[in-house]
Amino acid sequence: MATRRKLDIGKMTDAELESAVLAYKDAKESEKAVKKAVSDYGTQIKEGLQNRNETEFIAGDIRAYITVTENSDVNELQAIEILRKELTSEQFAKVVKTREYIDDDELEKLVYAHEVDAEILSPAVTPKAPTVTLRLGKVKK
Repeated sequence: MATRRKLDIGKMTDAELESAVLAYKDAKESEKAVKKAVSDYGTQIKEGLQNRNETEFIAGDIRAYITVTENSDVNELQAIEILRKELTSEQFAKVVKTREYIDDDELEKLVYAHEVDAEILSPAVTPKAPTVTLRLGKVKK
């Protein structure tokens, strides 16, 4: 079983870094296997309960239960057209909203063509912490 120990990253030796990378690889492989097993068991249990037309099952002191939520998607453009016909103009204005947004492609074209200086937007930009992604791959020999 992997252990979690806090290392002083700034003073990590090559051996410690190698150990951390290898331990990370092993833990990720274990995590993937466990996630797959959990997903498979979950699917089997849900299908089993649905096939039996049951919503719960007691196994020892564990109660497994499912809830089925019906989902739907609304075609917003079609809904707007229906509402436009059915509602008064006052009701329609309350329900259907118009939202302004920045077209990134068009803004990029203006900046590229030197028609606008991107620096004018600097007060509106809030820097965030960078995302650091770790990926592992086999060394090609």
